[in-house]
Amino acid sequence: MKVESGNINAIIARNIKLARHMRELTLKDIGDILGVTGQQAQKYEACQNPISIDKLMILSKSLGFPITFFFEEFKWK
Repeated sequence: MKVESGNINAIIARNIKLARHMRELTLKDIGDILGVTGQQAQKYEACQNPISIDKLMILSKSLGFPITFFFEEFKWK
């Protein structure tokens, strides 16, 4: 997959949301996992604030997805 550098944050943001939906979690749940507010978790999903690699690793381990999951470009609604 060829990804332009400006698009990687958008891909990660979409996949955070996808992972949350797959695990049937709320934004508050994600915030609790990451030690942030649900509002901040929503900003990660909306690509308003890029997530740090440290927090992405925590999310990966907590939700049981390989870190590479968040960098894949999936086709979904």
